[in-house]
Amino acid sequence: MSSPLADVWKEVAADLGLYIVAPFRLALPDGTNVDVDVLLKNFGAEKGILLTTDFAMWENMSALASIGYGVSILSPPRQGEAYDRQTYIEVLSDWGWSGTEREKPEWLQDPPDPDEER
Repeated sequence: MSSPLADVWKEVAADLGLYIVAPFRLALPDGTNVDVDVLLKNFGAEKGILLTTDFAMWENMSALASIGYGVSILSPPRQGEAYDRQTYIEVLSDWGWSGTEREKPEWLQDPPDPDEER
């Protein structure tokens, strides 16, 4: 069953050409199953970034990082909220690209250079 968060990210994926799995379940090394709304491949960490609205996911952060996943705990989307392409491009750019250079989207922005902000 799809969640509101997954529905929004399906729209983002269709528009920006992203690879997502929604919903997504994985087993941690200790055998615990973790369910999230969305796995977003090629962003944030080697195996991608897990997107959820469940703050209990903090308990699994180090275990997930140890097996190559990033995690972002997001606010649930507001009903009727309009899709803002530029906002999602900025979020994705902040998370960073972890896929192959050949597959890197042209719309992805480079992170700001900290030396330029001085």
